[in-house]
Amino acid sequence: AEMKEVKDRHLKLLVEFVKGQMDMATSQRCLWPKYAFDVIPLEFISSIYEEFAKDKGSGVHYTPGYIVDLMLDEVLPWSGAEWDLKILDPACGSGIFLVKAYQRLINRWKKAHGRSKIKVNDLRDLLLNNLFGVDTNHDAVRVASFSLYLAMCDEIDPKHVWQRNVRFPRLRDRRLVESDFFAEDKEGIRTTADSGVYDLVIGNAPWGHGTESEKAERWARLWNWSIPNQNFGPLFLCKSASLTEATGRIAMLQPAGAMLFNRHSTAEKFRTKFFSKFTAEKIVNLSALRFGLFRSAVSPTCIVIMRPRGPSECPTFYICPKPMHTKEDDYRVVIEPSDRYVVYPEEAASERLARATLAWGGRRDLALVRKLRCPPFTTIARLEEQGRIRAGNGFKRKSSQPEEHPESLGLPILESHKIWNELPVVADSAQFPPNTNPKFERFRDVEENYSLPLLIIKESWTVEAKRFKGVLVRTANGKANKLLFSQSFSGIRGLGTEGYDITTIALAINSILAVYYFLLTGARMGNYRPTLLLDDIRDFPVPQPASVTTEELGTMTEVVMDEKVKEAYSLNDAEWVLVQDLFDYTLRDFKEGKNSPGRQPTTATDEDRPEADNESTLKTYCNYFTRVLRAGFGEDKHISATIFREVGETFAPVRLVAIHLDTPGKSFVRVEDITSPSLIKRLRKLDAKFLKSRKRRAEGGIFYRRVARVYDTMLVKGREVPTVFIVKPDQVRYWTRSMAMKDADEVAEDVMLWQEESGSK
Repeated sequence: AEMKEVKDRHLKLLVEFVKGQMDMATSQRCLWPKYAFDVIPLEFISSIYEEFAKDKGSGVHYTPGYIVDLMLDEVLPWSGAEWDLKILDPACGSGIFLVKAYQRLINRWKKAHGRSKIKVNDLRDLLLNNLFGVDTNHDAVRVASFSLYLAMCDEIDPKHVWQRNVRFPRLRDRRLVESDFFAEDKEGIRTTADSGVYDLVIGNAPWGHGTESEKAERWARLWNWSIPNQNFGPLFLCKSASLTEATGRIAMLQPAGAMLFNRHSTAEKFRTKFFSKFTAEKIVNLSALRFGLFRSAVSPTCIVIMRPRGPSECPTFYICPKPMHTKEDDYRVVIEPSDRYVVYPEEAASERLARATLAWGGRRDLALVRKLRCPPFTTIARLEEQGRIRAGNGFKRKSSQPEEHPESLGLPILESHKIWNELPVVADSAQFPPNTNPKFERFRDVEENYSLPLLIIKESWTVEAKRFKGVLVRTANGKANKLLFSQSFSGIRGLGTEGYDITTIALAINSILAVYYFLLTGARMGNYRPTLLLDDIRDFPVPQPASVTTEELGTMTEVVMDEKVKEAYSLNDAEWVLVQDLFDYTLRDFKEGKNSPGRQPTTATDEDRPEADNESTLKTYCNYFTRVLRAGFGEDKHISATIFREVGETFAPVRLVAIHLDTPGKSFVRVEDITSPSLIKRLRKLDAKFLKSRKRRAEGGIFYRRVARVYDTMLVKGREVPTVFIVKPDQVRYWTRSMAMKDADEVAEDVMLWQEESGSK
C-alpha cells in the first residue's frame, strides 16, 4: 500500500533532504537543523536492524519496547535514586536495552543533582563510564552506537547539535564491542578478571538453532554447566552472574522451555544447579503471549530476574500473564491477580511440576496433580518398569537412505490422518488398509511395538472436541494381529497375563481429565504446541483398573466417560470443578480468544436462560465461596453473600459482590438491585477505603485495577457485619467456581493472619 502511495517525487524530496541539497535561501545543509531527535522512535531503528542487519535464523529478535520497559521497571525503575551504575547488555543487538537504561540513568542524574537539564559532558560520561554492550554482529554494534547517539541528542538543545558544539564519544570497540560474550580475551567480559564489575546485566540472550558457539561450549565445560537440550541461552545468565556485583541484579529474556518446562535430562540438571546456586527473585512466564511478542519467532520465552548470590530462603515470584485478546496485547503486558504465584525454594530447585502447573492453574490444581501422582495411582512409566505394559512411538518414513522391511508388507497400517479422524474409540484391524511400501527410515521391532491389542494415541489433540483421542484397536477375525502406526502416534499395549487393562487407560485418555493433566504438566501442551511427547504419556497417572469392558467403552458418550473417570480417580466435587473449569473456560479462553465462553458477560440473555435465573453465574460463585469458608471455619458459621445487580439502561463494566463473614440468622445468597449511580457511589467509597494503605496508593485504586478486594463492614439485618467486597470485570472467567475457591482460600488466609496478629479466635 505504501509503494502505491509513495511516488518518485516524494523520494526525490527525501534524497535532497538527506544529502543537504534542498533549496534554501542560506544554502545551509538542512538535515541537522530540521531534525527532531525526540520524535524518532527507537523501536523504528530496532525494527530496521532486525529487517536488514541481522542474519536470518540467528535466534536474535528485536525486543518490543514495552517488554524492555517491563524488565527495567523491575531492576532500574524511574523512581530510583542511584545513577552511577555499571550496566551490561551481553547481546545488545540494536541497543534498545542500553538506550532505555541510558534514559533512566539520565533521569536519575537530574534528580540527584536537582537539575532539569544535563550538560553534554555529563551525557558523554554516562555513555563512557556506565554502559557496556557486546554482540557478535558488527552491524548490530554500529546500530547500537547510532541509537545511543540519538538518545544523547534527545537531551541536547538542537542548536548545539547543528552549531557543531557536540562531539560524540567513540563507543565502537570501546563500550560497544563485537565479540562472542563467552570469549575470555575481551576486557569487560572476562569471567574471573572482570568478576563483580557490573551492577546490572540486562538483555535478550539469543537461543535456539543457530546460536551455538564453540566458545560458549568451552565456557560451559570449564565452569561445569550442562547445556539444557543444546540451548545456549541460559548460559548467558550463568556467566552474567560471575560479572555482576554481589548485590547487583540480572534481568534477561530466556527460553521458557529450557528454564521452566523441558523434560530433557540436561535441562533438569541445569535447572537443579541454577536454582540451587542463584537467587531467582522473579520469573515472568510469557509463553501464553508468544504469538504476539516477536514478529518472526513463536518459541515460548520468559523473563528471569535474579541475583548472583546463593539461593535465599525467600520464594520466587512466578507470574504468568495471559493474552487479553484486545489491542492492549500490542503495547503492554497485563498482569492480573490470578496470574501471580509464589514458588518456594525447594520447588524451584527440584520440581518442574510447580512451574508447569501454576502456568495455567493454581495451588489447588497443584495439590490435585500431586495427588494423582501418588499411590493408589500409578503411571504408565511405572507399569512399564514392572513389565506390565509397553509404550512406544511409531515408525518414521522419510529418509534419503531408507531401509527395506519386507515383513511390513500387507500388515494393517495407520498413516493417514483422514482414517484416524473417522475411527471410533474402539476399532479393529480390518478398518485399516494394508501397507504397500516396505521402505522406512526407522521401523522399530514388529513384535515389541505393533502387536495387538493396542491403544493408539495421537500426539495432538482433536480441535473440534478439544480432547485427546485414544483408539483401542483389536484383532479382526482372519487378520494379522499387528498394526503399524507412524510417529504421529504412540502405542500402548499390555504385556503377558499380568498386563494392565489398557481399556482403563483408553477411558482416561479420552476424558477431560487427560486434557487437564497434560495442559498442567506436559512439556509442550501448556507453553508451546498442543501436542504430547512420549514422556508426557508415560507420566500420565492411571487408577486401579475400572469396571469397564471394551464393548461398553465403544458405546460411551463423552459425558459418561467423564463421569466414569471421575469415579475411577475418586475425585471429590471440588477437585472435579477444577478439571471442568479448566476445560470449559481456561483452555477455551486461550484457544478461542475474545469470543470464548469465559469472556462473555456474567448475565445471560433471555434466550439462554430464564430472567429469574440471570444471576446464576454469580450465585454459583458465591455458593462455592461460602462453602470454602464454612469448610475452613466451621459449618456453624453464618457466611452469606450479596450480589449487587445493576438496573437501568447503562451498566458499569464491573460486578460487585459482598461476602458477609458473620451474618445474623441463616446463611443466604441474595440479589440486591442497585442503580448505576448508586453502584459508582459505593465503588468510590470502597476505593477510598482501599487507598488508605500507602502501598495500595502506589499501586492504584480499584478503578485502576481489574480486580480488587476490600475489607469493610456492611449493614445486614440491622447489624454491622464484617464484609469482603469483591470487584471484578463483568466476564464469566472471573466468576467461575474454581475462581471462587481460589478467592475464598486467599480470604481465609487473610483472616487467619489477622487472628494470629490480634491473638483472637
